[in-house]
Amino acid sequence: MTLNFWLITFFFMMTLHTVQGQSGNHIPDSRQEQTMPEFPGGEYLLSDFISKELKYPADARSNKTDGRVLVRFVVDENGKISVQNIVSSGQPSLDSEAVRVVRQMPDWTPGTVNGKKVKVMYTLPITFELQNNDTLPIYKSILTAIKKREFAKAEKKITALQKDHANDIDLLKLQAFILLEKKKMAAFCELIQQIYFIGDQTKFTDFTSKEEINFYYTEHCSKL
Repeated sequence: MTLNFWLITFFFMMTLHTVQGQSGNHIPDSRQEQTMPEFPGGEYLLSDFISKELKYPADARSNKTDGRVLVRFVVDENGKISVQNIVSSGQPSLDSEAVRVVRQMPDWTPGTVNGKKVKVMYTLPITFELQNNDTLPIYKSILTAIKKREFAKAEKKITALQKDHANDIDLLKLQAFILLEKKKMAAFCELIQQIYFIGDQTKFTDFTSKEEINFYYTEHCSKL
């Protein structure tokens, strides 16, 4: 197989842990008013940052090695990033590259509990995947439109593709991203459940994983 394209995917596993001094993690009371730290400009600009900065290590590319790295880091009260450890390792060169990019991030907007800025711990999975996929440029162009908030343009492309791929879970996930950005949460959660059902009955993909869909449901829909 000729590896014409390489894809780096990622999504957040946002913990609900604030960090208290050196004594470990504290799980805040659910009745407290909490805001999570945020990358400047939001999740999609973070996606863009990672896509531009992350480089597939030469040895991993040469050996056709895929891998998934979980990087745990803390966003402090000033928005500064400090990498804590690798929770789950791909291979040494993938680990080093994932950590390098996390350390390159600009300062975030810090998280708060009851209006007070606090340290918050994140776990960021970064999946390195070498792919030979003719549809990848199409998906990337739709993601780019979504990041630019060109929703009509993205929806037009999705609708055109769905004429021949009505239950394509990758296209459905892109639709879900648009609904999430528009804050249409009921429709978003309904679509997330549909994606889970289709993926469970047929097959999840490299672009749309079961773990990712579970995360989106837990993060955004479980309390609706």
